[in-house]
Amino acid sequence: MKAEEMSTRAEEAMQQAERTMQLAEDMAMKESKQADELAKQANERTKALHGFRNYCSTLHHTLLESEFKDNCEDGDDEKIGKALDRTLDWLEKAQPEGKVALEGKQKELKGIVNPIFTKLETTLEQRIADDLEAGAWREDDLALRELACALSALQALQKARSSEG
Repeated sequence: MKAEEMSTRAEEAMQQAERTMQLAEDMAMKESKQADELAKQANERTKALHGFRNYCSTLHHTLLESEFKDNCEDGDDEKIGKALDRTLDWLEKAQPEGKVALEGKQKELKGIVNPIFTKLETTLEQRIADDLEAGAWREDDLALRELACALSALQALQKARSSEG
């Protein structure tokens, strides 16, 4: 074998080795990007799940408050309770994989809850305003404090709902 032929073969082998190394680097880069994307998706899902569970927990505690129950129209607290139970059951059984599924279910729950809370908040505000105007309560009246507490709780929940998106 001539020196020139050996040199050509050596050069070809080096070029092949360079191509192989470049392919390996490209594959490693692609796998790294895929791992980063999977980690990002998992983080987004975890945040969405945490926010969703917090919303459900707040809603559950609101349903237990006597001020809420006492001021709800007939069946509204049960309607919210049933929707919450269905949602929590879905969350436990479905084990949703993506942020989109969680946000969709939360939006569905809010579609039931928000109109009821808005109606209740308006009713409480009007009741307080009417009774104060009529002089029906004194400053230290327990019923006024309970209604004001219920209204404050609803306003806090409204604020939480708006900050969640």
